[in-house]
Amino acid sequence: MYAILDGAFEPNDIEAMSLACEEACNALHINGDAWARETIAERVIELARRGERCPTALRDRVLAEANVRHWVRRARFETNGDRASGRVSRMTEAA
Repeated sequence: MYAILDGAFEPNDIEAMSLACEEACNALHINGDAWARETIAERVIELARRGERCPTALRDRVLAEANVRHWVRRARFETNGDRASGRVSRMTEAA
């Protein structure tokens, strides 16, 4: 077993987390960005510490969370930017 962030994982768990991390990074087009890869890895580890061990479920959860964060940031940017120009964004209209 390997100790990772105050927890222990079996070799199969490590393999599942590695696969999930790699697939999530590929899907998000994160290549040489070490900080982004570390952020993804930390989230995968946290989900695994909570009991999820399926690489597909780990990947899908991280991707879903990344997508939500992307749209929240985009909505804030569009709303703030559109206020300055007097336009209303689609995100604001939908709300």
